[in-house]
Amino acid sequence: FDRAPFVRHWYALAGIFIVLSMDEALAIHEQSMAPLRDLLQVGGLLYFTWFVPGILFVAIVGAIYLRFILTIPRRLARNIVIAAVIYVGGALLLEMLGGLFYELYGPGILTRLTAILEEAAEMVGIIWYIHALADHLLSPQTAHDRQPERPQPSPPIASPAE
Repeated sequence: FDRAPFVRHWYALAGIFIVLSMDEALAIHEQSMAPLRDLLQVGGLLYFTWFVPGILFVAIVGAIYLRFILTIPRRLARNIVIAAVIYVGGALLLEMLGGLFYELYGPGILTRLTAILEEAAEMVGIIWYIHALADHLLSPQTAHDRQPERPQPSPPIASPAE
């Protein structure tokens, strides 16, 4: 198994999702916003500053995973990219918009709706990713690849001529 192509990439993806889950549960990135905002002296679309290191992280992961995406089956790759665009688009772009609304209008309905849309986009992205994996694992070709090779029957032993 450890010799399978891109096995380290799959393990790293699992680790990334564990870290993202922990961050979501513990609100770690939210705790970095005020110090980072003070350091960068930004506001508006950049009000929720955690996305600055977030964009850097996405760029690095994207560069590392480019060959992986270009190598895996096309349908799986397409679905993983769609899932990533939905998730990252929700997490980063809607958060930027939410920061602008928060700075302009405070924690009102517009800011809350943006936060709801952001969280929904993240959930849809994760669901799309899970669907992509399930679709790949259940595809007939993948199922065929997982089947152990059956030994070929031995030819019958000829009986000595009488």
